[in-house]
Amino acid sequence: MAKIADRYFLVDPWKVIEQGFDPAHGRVAEAVFSVANEFMGVRGYFEEGYSGDMLLGSYLNGVYASHIEVQWTKKGMNSRDCFVVNCVDWLYTRIILDGELLDLAKCKFHDFKRVLDMKKGVLSREFIWELSSGKKLSLAFQRFTSMEHSNIGCQRITFEPINFDGEVEIQSCLDFSTQ
Repeated sequence: MAKIADRYFLVDPWKVIEQGFDPAHGRVAEAVFSVANEFMGVRGYFEEGYSGDMLLGSYLNGVYASHIEVQWTKKGMNSRDCFVVNCVDWLYTRIILDGELLDLAKCKFHDFKRVLDMKKGVLSREFIWELSSGKKLSLAFQRFTSMEHSNIGCQRITFEPINFDGEVEIQSCLDFSTQ
């Protein structure tokens, strides 16, 4: 996305809203829809996986890397760089229906909406996944990091079949292979 002012997000006094999904705004949206407390933070990436351009990011306070660089010595200049490192992906989820893996970069979907409610501290996202067989599944995601108990992060996924009965396979784990 070019660095120009545009009106991609809808804004009200307490919410940032993305109506529809444009992959060109994907990384910016991930940053805007981040949730955090004083201990942990997580970018607004798609927890179900996304093979398009994205930056997975889950960060913990105090987990960082430092690099000592002493090529110059000037008053007031820091000779040591510190940066937070990407930690475990605690939101890792894969959703499979009739052998099809949900991936918004590859599948058909509509009615996409993502909302960051800054008053409640909750990120929510919803859309309808349409499988190649014509089956439609409504999905709703919610996540937050607790302000009262700073080491708690929560995720909820709600499934509602629209035109079928069946089973959805869910794979959920802690992914330690993040970069």
